[in-house]
Parts: sequence; structure tokens; C-alpha cells
Amino acid sequence: MLTADFISRIVGMVVFAIIGARLGVEISDSLRLDDLVVSFFFGLIGILFGLILTPWLTVRPVRRLSRAINEQPIEVLFTTVVGLLLGLLLALLLAYPLSLLPQLLGDWFPAILSVVLAYVFTSLFRNRSREVWGL
Repeated sequence: MLTADFISRIVGMVVFAIIGARLGVEISDSLRLDDLVVSFFFGLIGILFGLILTPWLTVRPVRRLSRAINEQPIEVLFTTVVGLLLGLLLALLLAYPLSLLPQLLGDWFPAILSVVLAYVFTSLFRNRSREVWGL
């Protein structure tokens, strides 16, 4: 029977095997070993990681998130989404001026601010949803 865990294990095994083999080719020069041997070894390690870790990185967090969303009252869920959208809208308005900062700050600061404002507004609106609906 094809469960979500099994499918994610197979897909993760293939993806991590490719990543491991590619990493092995890149590392083989510094190890002064044959490309084929090192890429094969790293590919096997990637297969192992893919089989073990992929469900923990994909399927199980999605199940937990789905369960948490289903347990939330619709009012809390709605105000959480409104808070997320307002946080991202504020980050969008601030992104262009912040991108004009010097090189390193201008590259990273808008993205970091987007994540921070999305989190802050989501948390704020989720925790204060009763007061928002009471207005």
C-alpha cells in the first residue's frame, strides 16, 4: 500500500542520493580520491538520509499543521491570516527603501524584515483575535 510516508521516503531517497553523489564529486578533489568511489559512497549516505529523514521533514509537519488548523476556531484562523497579510503588506511597503541600503544590508534586510513582520503580525492577530472580533 502506498502511504504518504512511503512515497516521501522514496522521493527523498532519490533526491538525497543525487545531492550526495553530486557532493561526493565536488569533495573528491580535496580528498584526492576517485570521483566514482566518493560519489558512490556519498550517494549511499544520501539514500540513508533520504529514507530516514524525509518523512520527518515533509509528511509529519504537514500532518501536524493540518491538525492544528482543523482544531482552530474559524475566527482565530481568519484573524491569523489577516495578520499575516498585513505583516507582509507592511514588509512590501518597506522593502524598496530598505533595498537602497548599502550592499549587504540592502540585499538581506528586506527578506529578513518580511519574515519578522509576518511572524509578529501573525502572532499578534492570533493572540488578540477575541479583541479584534469584539470591535
